[in-house]
Amino acid sequence: MLRVGITVGLAAASYRFVEVPIRSGALSRRLAALQHALRQSSMLQRRRVRTRFGFATGAVVVTTVMLGIGLAVAQPAPRPPGFPAKPANIAITTTTGGPRASTPTSAAAAPAPAHSAPTTTLTPIPNAQVTAIGDSVMLGAQSSLHRFLGDRLQMDANVSRHFSEGLDVVRRLHDAGQLGDEVVVHLGTNG
Repeated sequence: MLRVGITVGLAAASYRFVEVPIRSGALSRRLAALQHALRQSSMLQRRRVRTRFGFATGAVVVTTVMLGIGLAVAQPAPRPPGFPAKPANIAITTTTGGPRASTPTSAAAAPAPAHSAPTTTLTPIPNAQVTAIGDSVMLGAQSSLHRFLGDRLQMDANVSRHFSEGLDVVRRLHDAGQLGDEVVVHLGTNG
């Protein structure tokens, strides 16, 4: 809650004291007034302004250098415990046959009435081969999926996989006839 409050406060201050003056032209008017005042002021006042400006510039430069050094020497976050070190990939082999036929179910054989709403609950096929295609979230769940599905699971998951890349994997597996009876796609975390 504190973080949200600080973020909202900083955003409001930035809008009020940075964005609004730039949009309304107040910043350029203020700089012009400052230049005019410097021309009209004494040598001592000009020196004070230059000193303050020098300190402010120095502080910005030092902060930028420190941030740059911090980013340059930063180490990536360690892999979470239990997260696989390598991606899970399905070896795609080329075949001359078309896609593998799946076992028909009674729910798939019966035509649905035209007026009924589509349902999202499907009856799983017993002992069906499951193809799982996903990104780092699925890769993190690899051990749980293997525990639950056992040898029926074939998984292709990779860190930072985009949706279009996952669709390419589905197409290649389909074309090679290696797509399972049931397909689980978990993509979209990375765009």
